[in-house]
Amino acid sequence: MPIEPSPADVPADLRADPPEFLAIGELSRVSGVSVRAIRHYDDLGLLASLRAANGYRKFRAGAAIQVRQIQRFLASGFNLEEIRRFPGCMLVIEGALPCAQTSPAQRERLAAIEAQIADLERRRAQLLQMLSHHDGDAADADAAHGTLPSTAYAPPPRTTT
Repeated sequence: MPIEPSPADVPADLRADPPEFLAIGELSRVSGVSVRAIRHYDDLGLLASLRAANGYRKFRAGAAIQVRQIQRFLASGFNLEEIRRFPGCMLVIEGALPCAQTSPAQRERLAAIEAQIADLERRRAQLLQMLSHHDGDAADADAAHGTLPSTAYAPPPRTTT
């Protein structure tokens, strides 16, 4: 069962005159997430909705925080099934201290990303080596045939963030 937020956790645009419930379109607007994604999160149990008499989904105002948190987890590389394991972290406010429940999973995710980076750097080095051999062979052939030298491969500059 999703956790309900305290009034201070409700986004500023809903605090002035906070509605008790939001229609799915309103939740989409305040969270910046599509109606389709919100329905999917609700169907997976990441959000809790109530059904109005007309069958439409209604969400508590704090659901916007939960949707934003789901988006942060997705942007960090977690999938929805993994996110389901962190119900206590759904109301962590952006900029607040990280949720302790996710620390082991985040460390594992970081280790996996670092392993992928190391693998990509190894592949890059192999490709650069192959290109430098190819460019050397091309230069020898150009000299033998009296043609202009081939253009050597220059890797793009590495950027760090």
